[in-house]
Amino acid sequence: MRYVLLCAGLTAALLGATLIGQEAKKEEKKQEPAAAAKADSGKAIATVNGEKIAEAKVTDELNKRLEVMKQRMGGQEVSEQQKQMMLTRVVDMMVEQTLLEQELKKKGIAVSDEQVTAEIQKIAGQQGQSMEEVENQIRMMGMTMEDLRGQIRYKLMLDTLMEAAVTNGVKPEDVKKFYDENPQHFDRPEQVA
Repeated sequence: MRYVLLCAGLTAALLGATLIGQEAKKEEKKQEPAAAAKADSGKAIATVNGEKIAEAKVTDELNKRLEVMKQRMGGQEVSEQQKQMMLTRVVDMMVEQTLLEQELKKKGIAVSDEQVTAEIQKIAGQQGQSMEEVENQIRMMGMTMEDLRGQIRYKLMLDTLMEAAVTNGVKPEDVKKFYDENPQHFDRPEQVA
């Protein structure tokens, strides 16, 4: 039951952050193009339980993802509609990650750098790759090892929280029901695993 309540809280927060993100997009459209390109590192694009998500952080992540998208499209420019959709995804992802980090902190759960490294090595081993080969593959995808470490850390945090929720009396049927009823929360852009 706690998991369902946690997920309901995540859903409400995501909806709120999406609305905040949409308001931020409207504001950004009103700015001149040069001003919109410069992100104010102190300005928050969303606030999650009092914790601000800086516009500069969102802009950096958005620019990375847009560059990868452009590479995958053979160098073609990304349309404004695609940019807006990606901005919404980035804001949603950062809100989710902030909520997850807050919940883990509240429960006293941590994911160490050593756990992240071990998971990357495990994945490399399963695919029969050396760490150098993994780094080359990541680079070809327009990512850095730090990007991969961030994705792996997020996955491990989510897994850890889910495991803690399951051990607190949540039935697998409840998890499946929530998953089936809320597919929008599990729609993710491609990630390296």
